[in-house]
Amino acid sequence: MYSSLEDNNRYKKLEVSNEQKMQISLLIQQIPQLLAADKLSNVYKVSFPKGLPHTLTALKQGGYGSMIRNSGKFAGTASLYPLTMQAVTLSAFSAMSAITGQYFLKKINDELEIVNQKLDDILNFLYGEKRAELIAEIGFVKYAHDNYNTIMMSEDQRGATIHSLQESKKIAIKDIEFYITDFDLTINKNSRDYSDLCNTIEKTMQLKDSIEMSRQLYVVSGLLELYYSQNFAKEYIDYIENDMIAYVNKCDQQLHGGLSKIQGKLAAYKPKPLEKIDSRDSYLNRIITADKPYQQGKDSPIRVAMRETLDKLNQPSELYFDISGNIYSRM
Repeated sequence: MYSSLEDNNRYKKLEVSNEQKMQISLLIQQIPQLLAADKLSNVYKVSFPKGLPHTLTALKQGGYGSMIRNSGKFAGTASLYPLTMQAVTLSAFSAMSAITGQYFLKKINDELEIVNQKLDDILNFLYGEKRAELIAEIGFVKYAHDNYNTIMMSEDQRGATIHSLQESKKIAIKDIEFYITDFDLTINKNSRDYSDLCNTIEKTMQLKDSIEMSRQLYVVSGLLELYYSQNFAKEYIDYIENDMIAYVNKCDQQLHGGLSKIQGKLAAYKPKPLEKIDSRDSYLNRIITADKPYQQGKDSPIRVAMRETLDKLNQPSELYFDISGNIYSRM
């Protein structure tokens, strides 16, 4: 069986940390014994009431009772719960959930600049007074994406990350609206001469990049929130998807309309006497290239990443693991 898992054409080996390998390997080693004999039937978990010391009462005959003493007096009773195999396997399945989640998020990596480029490179895209705010949020989302596997293993850290991702999503929406307003004003500005028109084109392209980064921030923070929360209820996934599609469509329409308009202005520009416009063809090609993703519809990079990442949540997945704790997914 193990040799077949090494077949790269049939199975994909997933990235697993040493800690997660230990958890999965431990589970595999214990399964035969747990199935052969109910070794956990006499094992209990103790739960202490809030606000009381976590100390059981020592008994004269040996062992401990569930009574809790506080300042020499009985103050309450601890609860005992029988452990089941579910308790033993919980950490292993939590590890597998984190590992597969990171694997399914890979499409974001393949398609979107926000996670596959360095922050210094992204900083060159951004423009205006929102630049510092946006780069800070992009930096956090990259951190949440790159460390998904390990953050998922800490309940407290996961909760804090979900909250921060929700804030990033709100900031992204605010920045989208800000940049779109500035984009429309810039596009509709009347140019005095060719030099002024070129300056308008440069600012338009900077604003286009800022809108693109803002909407990528919105989509990635939303997808990460969904994966971190592990809330895979169909109605919730549908809501997130519809919300994202609405904003992606809005940006596509605004950017395509604006770039088409500035392209028309440039093509129709009539030079003044002695005015050189030998850069016009270069600018026209640049605008046409920039506009292409916003005409591709379902095939645009952001839609591909969004659709495939969400689709993974609705598809059954088969995982295979070996005694060493390695995990494989069928290709």
